[in-house]
Amino acid sequence: MASKAAEFWARRRDITPPTHNSNGKKRLVLLADVSDALACSAYERVVGTLNEFSCFDPVPREVLHLTVKLFDDPVESVTVNNSPNERIDEIISQEIRRTDPFEIELTQFNIFPDVVYGEIDDGGKLADINRRLCTYAETTTLDRDGEEFIPHLTFGYLNDMTEYDELISYLESNRELDLPTLTIDELTLVIREVGKHPPVSTHLKTYEL
Repeated sequence: MASKAAEFWARRRDITPPTHNSNGKKRLVLLADVSDALACSAYERVVGTLNEFSCFDPVPREVLHLTVKLFDDPVESVTVNNSPNERIDEIISQEIRRTDPFEIELTQFNIFPDVVYGEIDDGGKLADINRRLCTYAETTTLDRDGEEFIPHLTFGYLNDMTEYDELISYLESNRELDLPTLTIDELTLVIREVGKHPPVSTHLKTYEL
């Protein structure tokens, strides 16, 4: 498994998209909602073109987000009455207080085994928040956290190999993205069913930067 964005791109023609099956597990996710910021014709053109390839299943614009931290503990152990438990709320609040609003740019296409995504230039802000949250035992550090964390915006999911090579050829020839700069000034804590596509979330709390 690759651990850097460049490694995934280097392997782009050797990737086999997996079969998506929701495992039914619900997890706490800290994310940045960018659905309103990308309500623009430039974004619609990007996804509209990708959607011409049979292997691509777009993410509905209203659920576009940047994942900051996935909490792998069962949701029942980190929430109380549809709210984050006191310790989780304290940890997130403490780290958010140390974070000012920041801007991100979507720079170029890349690919994971299961998604087409946009690489992000944010001066390391999202990765820094992720690493800081990983210092707490209560957050459960995963193999996709810390130094392995790759900030990204998922455009859509890869379903199978139909027209996959054609999609990769398109990404190679049109890799640079020309999308608006986004301002991140709040993060949202949600409950999400892992593996469900498109993702469905239950909002718990919003933290302003």
